[in-house]
Amino acid sequence: MYVRLVSRSCISFASCASVIGLLLVALPNAALAHDTQQVEWQPHWRKVQPFEYVVSAALGLGSLGITLFVESPQSGHYGGILFDDAARDVFRGHSRAARNTALTVADWGYRSMLVFPFLDVAITWAIHRNTEVAWQMLAIDLEALSVAGFLGLVTTHLVRRARPSVEPCTTDPMYEAYCHRGSYSSFMSGHSVTAAVGAGVTCAHHLSMPLYGGGAGDIAACAATSLVALTTGISRLVNDRHWATDVVTAWMVGAAVGFVWPRLFHYRSRDKPDGVTYLVLPSFSPGAYSAAMIGAF
Repeated sequence: MYVRLVSRSCISFASCASVIGLLLVALPNAALAHDTQQVEWQPHWRKVQPFEYVVSAALGLGSLGITLFVESPQSGHYGGILFDDAARDVFRGHSRAARNTALTVADWGYRSMLVFPFLDVAITWAIHRNTEVAWQMLAIDLEALSVAGFLGLVTTHLVRRARPSVEPCTTDPMYEAYCHRGSYSSFMSGHSVTAAVGAGVTCAHHLSMPLYGGGAGDIAACAATSLVALTTGISRLVNDRHWATDVVTAWMVGAAVGFVWPRLFHYRSRDKPDGVTYLVLPSFSPGAYSAAMIGAF
């Protein structure tokens, strides 16, 4: 079932083309990073700055405050935009069993990508015995998650977008597992942005240092977590809890915060910035034509 879904995603969103393009421009830089075969924080890399710790803490507390004290939207905007309706026709599960299976897959993807980056931190500290690198990785992970989490919660309350399942749930309360919970919290997809951030920071760390020995092991870690993030987002579409634009936006935010930010501001020389390698990819979807620029920093 999910093999067919991944194949469909390649056609509808050019997602696979984007992932392949990202790997094509990023892996040459990864090969250079693994030349020394040592896990150490390079002198020319920029460490997490004091203001970033403050921002991470503030956004984390802000997210906690919104979750505890701000009521979820009870009304909002209905309907899809751009390619949403066409994508829903392709991906939506046509039975409650299929939608519930997709929910389980998305939950596992979200949770695993929330935990996996911190397992890498533990491995770096326990096996490589480099406290400095482990601390910087931990700070970068927390920063990325706090930014993405805060953005997700704020957009949810500001946009107040109805989930695609709201209408079918009015006639069938058993349409999906959470029919009347968070009905107007569709944009953006929290599962998808968290999974994308987890994959992003994993790729940023592994393409900069040989955490798994360099070469195939580190490339595999990046590829596997990216696949989990992709599958998580698709599963939210199958579950009919999100529109395609909710998921695509979440992927983009997660990639920017989890991958681009660390590679651009932490894993590059402060004095001699490396050239930016980029690739422009066209994207064709029903009723929409666009292009995306993907770069390695």
